[in-house]
Amino acid sequence: MIAELFESPADPLRSAVERAAAHVRALQRPDGSWDYPCDFGVSTTAQAMIALRTLGRLDVDLEARLQRSIARAQRSDGGFEGYPGSGSSDIGATASVIAALPSSSFRSHEATRTRAERWFFAHGGFEALTEAFFRGDVALLFAVAAGWAPADRLPLVPLSIWHAPRLARGMERFAHAGLSLLFGQIALLRKRHG
Repeated sequence: MIAELFESPADPLRSAVERAAAHVRALQRPDGSWDYPCDFGVSTTAQAMIALRTLGRLDVDLEARLQRSIARAQRSDGGFEGYPGSGSSDIGATASVIAALPSSSFRSHEATRTRAERWFFAHGGFEALTEAFFRGDVALLFAVAAGWAPADRLPLVPLSIWHAPRLARGMERFAHAGLSLLFGQIALLRKRHG
């Protein structure tokens, strides 16, 4: 442990390290994990709405509250920040909001969606969203799942990779496990919405 590197138990650095370690241990949840209160802003809210709607678990009252919250977060240019305090609108966050605000519900939020769409298409539209996906932004997955973005924007992932034992073992050994999950999600979204 880091504290063992120091000779004197009275050393202030050692004491600080021990207090920090105790604090981290105190925050650990019973299942062994930690909860990190990060704030990705409106993207998380919009993507949760899409997931809940897809699962048939988004009731009318909750949807109305979430849409009001989203509308309050809209920037003067019509877009939405990628994270609170970024100071600029983001293609993925704005796409997530548009996909979460179906044009058929809550007429009071049509203006929010219209302004967001204007910003989105003025800043590269689906081409920019696809480029953001290849940089790690998952908004395209949610936009396709909501039926708003065209599924052909997702990469074509051959499902045969799971049937090639050597390739599958290579992926297990050298690639993050999340890639297999991502490939499966992409394949399912393309099949469902393609």
